[in-house]
Amino acid sequence: MKQVLVETVSTFRERYVLEVPDDVDNIHGLDTVTCEEAETFSSIHLGEHIVSYREIDDEEMMSLYLENNRDYGGWNINTVKEVLVTPWPLNAAGEK
Repeated sequence: MKQVLVETVSTFRERYVLEVPDDVDNIHGLDTVTCEEAETFSSIHLGEHIVSYREIDDEEMMSLYLENNRDYGGWNINTVKEVLVTPWPLNAAGEK
């Protein structure tokens, strides 16, 4: 079996409610969000959008895995495939 890497961007609509002093322009409250210091008021997932795909081999898969999962660096290719790769075919519910 070959492996196909699919890269996506996931989009969320986040809402924040900020307290801003009466004598401060509302636009200054945006800094709190930009600096990631605001608490999320609500969040809705708007979808996932495919940006690229390509066939990869085991060597590239392990390279990508190690690049993005430093906490699990002890895994070998067989463990990565068993735990993280979606097998073909999927059942009707979309599960492994």
